[in-house]
Amino acid sequence: MIRKTAMNLTSLKTKLALYSVILILVTSIPIIVTVAILVKKSIYDGHANTVTQQINMLDHTLNLFYDDLDRNIDMFASSKQVRASDSTLTSYTDKSDIKMTPSKNGGIEQEIFESFDNYAKNHPGTLYVYMGTEDGGYIQWPETGISNNYDPRKRPWYTKAKDRNGSIIRTDPYEDAVTKSLIVSNARSFKNAQGETYGVMAIDVSSQKITEILNDIKLGKTGYA
Repeated sequence: MIRKTAMNLTSLKTKLALYSVILILVTSIPIIVTVAILVKKSIYDGHANTVTQQINMLDHTLNLFYDDLDRNIDMFASSKQVRASDSTLTSYTDKSDIKMTPSKNGGIEQEIFESFDNYAKNHPGTLYVYMGTEDGGYIQWPETGISNNYDPRKRPWYTKAKDRNGSIIRTDPYEDAVTKSLIVSNARSFKNAQGETYGVMAIDVSSQKITEILNDIKLGKTGYA
C-alpha cells in the first residue's frame, strides 16, 4: 500500500512537472515569436528608413547636378553671343566628309565657339556643347567630323526643344553620330536679338560623369546606386 502510494506521488509529480513545462512553453513561445517578429520588423524598418534617406540623397544630388546644368544652358541661351547668331553661321546641310572648324571661322561663330570651349574646360565631364539655328547653322564643341548633310533642325534635341518656349527638355537616349554611344541631350530654344525664336542651345554630359556621381552614393552596407 505504501509502495503504491509512493508510486502515485511520483506519477503525480511527473505529471505536474510535465504540465508545468507545457504551460511554460505555451505561454513563452508566443512571447518569443512576438518579440522575434517585433525585432525583425524594427530592423527592417530601420534599414528601410536608412535606404529611403539614401535614395532621397541620391535624388537630391542628381537634382543639384541637373539644376546646375540647366542654369548653364539658360546662361548660354540668353548670352549676347548666342543671341547675336545669324545666317553667317556655317551650315553643313549640303556638305559631306568635312571637319568642323568654328575656332578658325571668325566672326560671331568663332566667338560662340570660344565661349563653348571655355565652359567645357571648366566643367569636366562635358561631352558636347552645341547649338543649331533656323537657317541650318551649327556650332559644336569639340570640333569633330560631322555626318554627311547634317541638319540640326531634324535632330530630336532640336525638334523637341524648339516649341517649348525656352523650357529645358531632355531627349530619349539616342545614338551619337560620332561616338555611336547612347546619349541624352539637354536643350532649350533661344531667341535672337530681334526677340524671335531662332534656334536651340544644348549641352550633353558624359555618362561617365553621371556614373561617378552615382558611385559616390552607397545604399546600405553593400548596395549601390
